[in-house]
Amino acid sequence: MSPHACPGRPASPAGIAVVSAFALALGLAGGSAACLAGTSSGGGCQPAGMKLFTVPPCRVYDSRSGDPLTAGFQVLQVAGRCGIRVRARAVSANLTVVGPQVAGYLTVYAGDSVLPFTPTINFNAGQVRANNAVVQLAGDGTGTVAVYYGAVGPGALTATVDLILDVNGFFADEKGKPGLAVLGVLPQAGGQSGGTLVTISGTFPDPASTQVQFDQQAASPAAGSTTSKLFVTSPPFTGIFPTAPCAGPGGLTGTMNLPASVDVTVADAVTGCSITVTGAYSYLPADSRCHVAPPPPPVASFLVFTSPSNDVAMFNDTSTGTPLTWSWDFGDAHTSTMKNPVHDYMAPGTFVVTLTACNAGGCSTASAFVTVPGS
Repeated sequence: MSPHACPGRPASPAGIAVVSAFALALGLAGGSAACLAGTSSGGGCQPAGMKLFTVPPCRVYDSRSGDPLTAGFQVLQVAGRCGIRVRARAVSANLTVVGPQVAGYLTVYAGDSVLPFTPTINFNAGQVRANNAVVQLAGDGTGTVAVYYGAVGPGALTATVDLILDVNGFFADEKGKPGLAVLGVLPQAGGQSGGTLVTISGTFPDPASTQVQFDQQAASPAAGSTTSKLFVTSPPFTGIFPTAPCAGPGGLTGTMNLPASVDVTVADAVTGCSITVTGAYSYLPADSRCHVAPPPPPVASFLVFTSPSNDVAMFNDTSTGTPLTWSWDFGDAHTSTMKNPVHDYMAPGTFVVTLTACNAGGCSTASAFVTVPGS
């Protein structure tokens, strides 16, 4: 494994005051979104205390699109929406009350806490009232907030009000929770064309915001991924396979493709933390045969020896370039495939003899006049 890179979030000039107020309200030591770098021995991106992270401003809840709130308790889901990770413990939010039928108040607090004494927002009948607040979320894994609507005066039991909850750009991560970590990748190899279901084990605080890359190829976690396992389909291999020497036909030396190992990177899109496991996955080449580069074709040539006392001619191949096959045409309708043939002509005369010499790289032809004096 290579060292884990955990870059911090750059500060936004427009959000400095909000971050400071948010950190102060939560009793935090600082508002940086940096996380500690892990090590190659299996550590992960561990938060050093509570951390703040930016998200685009987003509307989490609007009762105007459904039923308005009635007097009493409501539970709203916040974490897991608008890029807010599932273990977030607080959000900076704008709360807006619309169309209250009677005077009253709303108290918004963590979904696993008891009702506090201080209301979050007060209003009169018919008023539109807004308030910015740091709203804590349930720490039991649900990431919810509870809303208590207290109506005052005649008609309080049946009164309704609409609530709009907008996250204005920041959320806080819970202190002491485990950060990003990668423990293993299985299987460790798959085909060149991709399509292998790969399981990455480790710690993934928010699978929905986790990104995976095989070298430079992105692979999104599939449905069913959890905080301890990511299921991804390997993308096709787009790199170059390493090669090694091999022995080919005819004793010639060739090359063959070897498996290519690539890095697997797991990153948290919200925190910016990433872990790269060097050479964690290998692509198997579709063609692992030994490929021999064809040699240059031979240059055909030959010598001939005749006797003045008979019709026999002896042929000696002198071709260069290591021919593997020979084809002789003696010019009298007879042929041979020997390297150095001996041919007995039936009568004296002058004949055109042709040799074709071939190897894996091609063929070459040489011709000469051969005179057989005869006896």
